[in-house]
Amino acid sequence: MRKINKYVLEWHDSEKNTGGVKAKQDAVTFLKKDGFISIEVPSSKLGKVWSSFWARYILRNLSGIIVIQYPSGKPFLRKLWLEAACKNKKLKVILLIHDLESIRFFNDSKYSDVRQSEFEFIAKADGLVALNERMKSLLVKGGIVKPITTLDAWDYDNKNPIIEKKDYQRRICYAGNLRKALFLSDLKCKTSIYVFGPNSETTFSKSIKYMGQFSPQKLPSHLNGDYGLVWDGVSSETCKGMYGQYLRYNTPHKFSLYISSGLPVIVWDKAAIAEFVKKYNVGLTISNLNDIDNLLHSVPSSQYKELQKNVIKVAEKMRNGEFLTTAINDLIKKID
Repeated sequence: MRKINKYVLEWHDSEKNTGGVKAKQDAVTFLKKDGFISIEVPSSKLGKVWSSFWARYILRNLSGIIVIQYPSGKPFLRKLWLEAACKNKKLKVILLIHDLESIRFFNDSKYSDVRQSEFEFIAKADGLVALNERMKSLLVKGGIVKPITTLDAWDYDNKNPIIEKKDYQRRICYAGNLRKALFLSDLKCKTSIYVFGPNSETTFSKSIKYMGQFSPQKLPSHLNGDYGLVWDGVSSETCKGMYGQYLRYNTPHKFSLYISSGLPVIVWDKAAIAEFVKKYNVGLTISNLNDIDNLLHSVPSSQYKELQKNVIKVAEKMRNGEFLTTAINDLIKKID
């Protein structure tokens, strides 16, 4: 591949202690290690607005490839940056998709116009990195003809030692915004589940043990279970509701938190990430979370140790940024 200039737009989100913010920070970290130059947006609200209106001038002398993470910032600000990048004919624009908001928040068929509007917006880029094959298929069916590669799993900048479990106790960890983890209220199991995250005022079932809230950087050192749980929505019987159904297309960042820390995972069998779990043999899938006791007792220590070995291999890839840089560099070959 010929030598080209590579840039990444570094947008500073105002939220703290969330996986979404860390995912974007980590993407910038790994891309910079791969030779990308950061185009940093000021962190203050006024600075973000000012720089967005001057985006065309900030980007006017650049040539090569620029990666923009989507969505970042308010819709009218992200529009200014994308349009500015696209108007520079010397730049090829890659959108790294973190979420499709029209699927995440408006997944009812009556909101098809919202989906069409979002797809038309992201189609302005020269190429897209989708989260997984299901999301890629959704984009193609939606009429997007631009080159698309898939991330498959988020990388995770994890400085903590990889967990090496010696005693298999069949315990589970769950990390997330507990306000929307309503399934924790009606879960019927004896298995101990250690939960981490904000909004702990949620009423939990008896098997739940609240462990506190930690930054994404410190959280891995507090994960004291044998598995990490990827589940969402209002029910423990299946992933219902807006957030639950989004798992059919999403690749949750918490999945990489668990794997990069050395924990095998338990995921909803209809989730997009279940295909990754099966491919790399890094965990278990389940259709009804209330069956968790029986599932875990069917897994002997020997099988768990095999899962652990596979997890460590994938964890090393995540800690080195291999999933992201592979997806980006494969896409550059297609659009350059």
